[in-house]
Amino acid sequence: MSSPIRPRWQKVATAISRYPTVWILLLTILVIIAIWPVPTLLVQSGRLSETDRLKAVADTRSGVIATLTALAGAGGLAYTIATYRLGVADRLIERFENAAAQLGHRNETIRLSGLLAIAQLADESRHQRQACIDVICAHARLSSSRQSSSPSRAAALRVIIDHLRSDARVSWSGHDFDLSNIAVVEADFHGLDLTGGSFSFDGATFAVSGPDIEPWLDETVSFAGTKFAGANVTFRGATFGTECRINFDEAEFTRGRVCFDHARFEAGAVSFRAAKFGPGCAVTFDHATIRDQAELSFTDADVTGPGLSFAWTDFAESQSAGKVAFQQATFRGPIAFDHAIVDRVIDLSRAEWDDATMRLDHAEFRSGQLDLRFARGTGATISLTDAERGAGQIMLSEESASLFRTTGYARPADFFGSDVWPPTALSTPQAT
Repeated sequence: MSSPIRPRWQKVATAISRYPTVWILLLTILVIIAIWPVPTLLVQSGRLSETDRLKAVADTRSGVIATLTALAGAGGLAYTIATYRLGVADRLIERFENAAAQLGHRNETIRLSGLLAIAQLADESRHQRQACIDVICAHARLSSSRQSSSPSRAAALRVIIDHLRSDARVSWSGHDFDLSNIAVVEADFHGLDLTGGSFSFDGATFAVSGPDIEPWLDETVSFAGTKFAGANVTFRGATFGTECRINFDEAEFTRGRVCFDHARFEAGAVSFRAAKFGPGCAVTFDHATIRDQAELSFTDADVTGPGLSFAWTDFAESQSAGKVAFQQATFRGPIAFDHAIVDRVIDLSRAEWDDATMRLDHAEFRSGQLDLRFARGTGATISLTDAERGAGQIMLSEESASLFRTTGYARPADFFGSDVWPPTALSTPQAT
C-alpha cells in the first residue's frame, strides 16, 4: 500500500532544506539591493536640493525596509504554517505505516489495535480515508485465508459496518469497499444506507462448511432494511453455501446497481421478502446457478422499474425442499428469464401483474414448471420468442389465464396446460 501523496508545498520546503546556504546568500543579496541602490534610483534629483534628495532617499529606504520587514514576517509565518502542516502530514504517514504494520502481526490483540488505529486515522483525515479503507478491506480479505484470523475478519467487517450506519459519528458512505473473495460466516449489514461508491463481494463465499464453522450452526448474513440508493454493489461470482441464510428482507433498491451475475446458490436460503425494487435500480442474476438444495425467495416483493433479470440462469432440478418463489409478489416492471434453463418449479402463484412483462425469450423448459396460478391484477405480457418447451410447462388456473397475453410464439398453447388454455369461459389471450 503506497503512502498518501504529500502536499505540493513540500517540494519547496525540501528544496530549501537541501540547499540552505544558497538560499540565504541569494536572499541577502536581494535585500541589500532593495535597501541600498533601489531607493537611490527611485528618487530622481530634478529640482531637489541635495538635502531634500538625501531626505527623500532616506524616507524611501525606510519604506522599503518596513515593507521588507512585513514581507519577512509574512514569509516566516507562512513557513511556520507550512512546516507545521508538513509535520502533521509526516505524523499521519507515520501513524498510517505503524498501524498497517500492526495488522500483519501474529498476535491477535496487536492486529486489533492496528485495525482500530487505521479506523481512527480514517475518521480524522478525509484525504487518507480511502487509503485506510483499502487497508481495512485488504486485511479482511487476507484474514479469510486462514482460520486463526477469523476474529480479525469479523472485527474489520464491524468497523466497516459501523461507519456506514446512519448514526455513524463519521460516515464512510460514498467510498469504495473491496471485499472480494472474502469468507463471510455471520455479519449484520442491516439498515445500511449505501448512497454512493462501490461495494464488492465478488467471489465471496457465504457460510460454506469449513474447519472454522460448526456444522450445527444456522448462520445469517443480514442486509435486511438496507437502502441501495446509488452504490454499485456486486456479488459477482459469489458462492452461497451450506448452513447459509442471507437476508435482504424489506431492503430498498432505489438507485444504482446490484449484481449477482455468475453467482452460485449451492444451498441454504437467500430471502428478498417484501423487498422493493424501484425504477432506478437494476438487480441482475444473469448467468447465476441455483442448485437443487438452494432456496431463493421473493415473497411479497414489489418489482418496478428495470425489474429483475435472470438471463442465462440455470435453475437446476430440485428433489429437496429448496425452492424459487415469488409468491404474492407485485410486478409493475419486467422480469426476465431470457436464455434461462428451467429444471425446477419457479413459483409465481398469487402474484399481482400490473401491465408487466415476463420475458422467456430463448428459455429452455426441460422438466421444470413456471407456476402462474391464481394471478391477480390488470394483466401481463409473456414473451416466448424462440423458447423451447421440452418436458416443462407454464401452469395457469382458469381464474388467471385471461390476465396473460403471449408474443413471439406461434403456438403458445404448447407451453400451457390443456385444461385452461385456451380458457373457455374467459376471453382468450391473443398470441402476437
